[in-house]
Amino acid sequence: MLLSGKKIFITAAGQGIGRAITERFIKEKGSVLATDVNYELIKDFETEKKQLDVLNKNINSNNFNALLTLFTIFIIIKSIPPMLDWFILEANFVGNSKDDCTGDGACWVFIKVWFNRFMYGLYPDTEQWRINTAFLILFFK
Repeated sequence: MLLSGKKIFITAAGQGIGRAITERFIKEKGSVLATDVNYELIKDFETEKKQLDVLNKNINSNNFNALLTLFTIFIIIKSIPPMLDWFILEANFVGNSKDDCTGDGACWVFIKVWFNRFMYGLYPDTEQWRINTAFLILFFK
């Protein structure tokens, strides 16, 4: 009864400790979301939620696909800290010209200074209201 109504996501639920935990949660009427590299080991579970079953069957259909998934997750995890560092931590946000960009990070000052050029191209500043009005009409129509 302690696990009744609780939600849990279990990886490697097909055998060993993962299977024991999954079976215990199911027995106690907990809400279980189980996955395993070998789909055949978990398809007999009577879980309330089986959203990952289709995902698991398609992504981890064989060892190569499972390794490719793990490799992709590894690449994403390894690339996030340098991107955050470049985009935010070492970025320059304050200034009025490109000369104000001093660090190795992104130069958001340059984006701020040239925003109108990026959005409107060479359209005259006094006539940009026309483009804005056209977008509003398109958005609300």
